[in-house]
Amino acid sequence: MARRLADDLADHLRERILSGNIAPGERLAEAAIAEEYSVARSTARIAVESLIADGLVEREARKHPRVVTVSSSEIPEIVALLDISESLALARIMTGHPDLRPLRAVRGEQPSRVLHTLVEVCGSKRLELLHRPLTFHTMLYAASCAAASRVESEGGRAQSSGAAAHRADVNHAADTAVAQAQDQLIDAVLLGQESAWEALRAVQRARQARLRVEEGAVLSRTGGVIQQKLG
Repeated sequence: MARRLADDLADHLRERILSGNIAPGERLAEAAIAEEYSVARSTARIAVESLIADGLVEREARKHPRVVTVSSSEIPEIVALLDISESLALARIMTGHPDLRPLRAVRGEQPSRVLHTLVEVCGSKRLELLHRPLTFHTMLYAASCAAASRVESEGGRAQSSGAAAHRADVNHAADTAVAQAQDQLIDAVLLGQESAWEALRAVQRARQARLRVEEGAVLSRTGGVIQQKLG
């Protein structure tokens, strides 16, 4: 029961972090969390440890844990590692016979969820443990960028209405394209088709575009390995 309560608390704190409600760099004092949520301090500690395992929170000597800050300079390397782990996962799936029902179940979900499920079903705990915190890092970075954009807007330096409308149109087109690529990826994987590779790259390119990472910056950290079928 206590473990379930701690898991629920961790889920709620994770959602607050990824939505920007708890900002990067902010301290998470276990006593304050326990008081805010009316739980035992041991429950708060377990929840915080779960967030540390996710890579969203880090400990410092003689200080309260704090939410991780992800800088723009780290994003190309993070994306490169995600791309490699997903390609390795797809290679395992295409040469094995894993249970793919979880992948079918996430049709229509966010790209991060679809790609992490792809890694989960491949059967490699090592890839799964690598992929999960890095996925959270990209989500955390995106949330911090969105928060910074809101602050800029409130400060009177917002884009013109025309520029904002253009950006919204571009985002909508990107969302539509990635949704189609995700469906193609899921279908191709379920059917064992070679087109799964190109569909995966399409979803990965959409992630790079969202995070404003040039594809060359990703490939420079992988030696071009993600262009190949790693099987």
